[in-house]
Amino acid sequence: MLDDSGRIINECQCAQLYFEKLKIKPVAIGSNPVALKLVNNHKENGMWEKKKKIEEVQAVLGKGAEFIGKLIFDGAVRIDGDFQGEIYGQGSLEIGGGALVKANIAVKAIYICGNVQGSIEVKERININSTGKFTGDVRTPVFVIEEGALFDGRSHMVEAVEEKIKIYSVD
Repeated sequence: MLDDSGRIINECQCAQLYFEKLKIKPVAIGSNPVALKLVNNHKENGMWEKKKKIEEVQAVLGKGAEFIGKLIFDGAVRIDGDFQGEIYGQGSLEIGGGALVKANIAVKAIYICGNVQGSIEVKERININSTGKFTGDVRTPVFVIEEGALFDGRSHMVEAVEEKIKIYSVD
């Protein structure tokens, strides 16, 4: 392999140049500098969470709690327990690692670390974490599935909803 100046370099040096360009500090595993913890390093450098807007959690359904019904919210909500029904929100929904959610969901953004079954309509993005499982249909402009996550269903990619101002001219 050749570097930018035409010098011959090995695979390790090539990886090192690549990470320098991306401004990522590689982390060696054991004594093998070629084996890098890429996923963890991306997370440490904020690459996976770059677009996640931090919202203050307004409500929590704690671990061990069960709820059957309709949830309507504005802001951020986290579910760590069991939920069955419908969820409508103008903010983000976080599904914790031990959660089981069986619902039709319509929210701005959803981050899944637990088990979700049903249909989801998302205005901005869905992110299924490596521990997350989602069974059902989703409509979203951005769909992120981390390595290790499970998705069984159909996805429909839609354009992000933008408020556009139409200007009409009078002739």
